[in-house]
Amino acid sequence: MVNRFTQMFSEAAAKPAPSPLPQGFAFCPVIFFPVVNCQQMNPWQEIYRQAYEQAQAQARITRLEKRLFSVWN
Repeated sequence: MVNRFTQMFSEAAAKPAPSPLPQGFAFCPVIFFPVVNCQQMNPWQEIYRQAYEQAQAQARITRLEKRLFSVWN
């Protein structure tokens, strides 16, 4: 059985893959890349660590909630 989908897939498979052209690449010298060392990343790591700890504390179930869940179930 031939339909439009099998025809599209067979045409796509028959076409060769395009080769990359030099015009498709951009020149970007290494000097433009930001240099970040471990000491500069520490403040961000500290912020994320504190946010993670706060989220864990909010998600923790209290004793009262545990008792209520045990009664309801």
